[in-house]
Amino acid sequence: MSKLKVLVATPQLTSHGGVAALLRLLNLNITSGVTYFPVQIGGGNLKKMLVFTFLLPRFISATWNKKWVHFNPSMNRNSFWRDGMLLVICLLMGKKILVHWHGWNQEFFRSVIDNKLSKFFFTHTFLKADAIIVLASQFRDELMKIGVNQDRIHLLCNSAEPMDNRDWNKPSTSVLNVLFLSRIEKGKGLDLVIKTLHELQNRMNIHLDVAGTGSALEDMKALAAQLPGFHITFHGHVDGNEKKELLSKAHLLFQPSDSEGMPLTLIEAMFHGLYIAAKPVGGIPDWVDERHSILMNSDDYMTWANAIQDRFDDKVQWVNDIAYHYQLAQSRYTPTALKDFLFSIYKR
Repeated sequence: MSKLKVLVATPQLTSHGGVAALLRLLNLNITSGVTYFPVQIGGGNLKKMLVFTFLLPRFISATWNKKWVHFNPSMNRNSFWRDGMLLVICLLMGKKILVHWHGWNQEFFRSVIDNKLSKFFFTHTFLKADAIIVLASQFRDELMKIGVNQDRIHLLCNSAEPMDNRDWNKPSTSVLNVLFLSRIEKGKGLDLVIKTLHELQNRMNIHLDVAGTGSALEDMKALAAQLPGFHITFHGHVDGNEKKELLSKAHLLFQPSDSEGMPLTLIEAMFHGLYIAAKPVGGIPDWVDERHSILMNSDDYMTWANAIQDRFDDKVQWVNDIAYHYQLAQSRYTPTALKDFLFSIYKR
């Protein structure tokens, strides 16, 4: 077998994002011949241009003796143009290219397709990749509509760190511990979570743990403060043992985001024995079974409250649904499964 020659373009691995967390977990660069290369650029437009200018020669040097370059973009403006320009270099150098799409902003995607210039750029960079990974059948279908051959598109789930089966009967407690684990931004659904659980606190004992930071954090704290008697704790960004502790004590992961790729938190919830309530967006309906979870497109907090209470009241079904998703995660969503697939591409 020939030695691998792979460069993996990464975000800053110390960042809080899901892609960084996934690449840290996969640890692809412990394998000989696979190198991580951070390409994420922060700051304003001028700083980004200056940093990108200095990044280019280092990227060319790092790529020079590689066979494959593995990009990890999200469908947003910054990632699109930055990774797209680096892709041009790889194409000119004759490298094989894997594009592994993570976050997917459908509104931005439509703006790319509807603009002649950006569509031309997209077609002659990202769509020239030898292999494309997407997290949702919806994203695969969008690419096929604009002419990408299905043979080059691979539908693949994210992965999370496996853990041993825990006590699935924990929901028999009289308190429902709910976890929201996400960036706190407009459209992520924390306002809907707070309103739903405030309604439910009149029917059962509820506690909400909120883990994450973002531009909407202070607004969400103000909303919670308007609801007297509501049991909510804001933890800020969590990682490591603190994150595991929150997952271990929670019964329900409530993530009604309006737009997603495939959140790592949902896979983590499966491994930690949490019930899942989410909107069926992005890759969620591909990897979370609607028969064993609460997947709804509603923005009505009363509808969510009734659905959660109905599921939680049926303790036998609640436990069975959690066990189903745990077994699914153990069989399909482990880091080993994802790594094996990526290495099967690298060896082509």
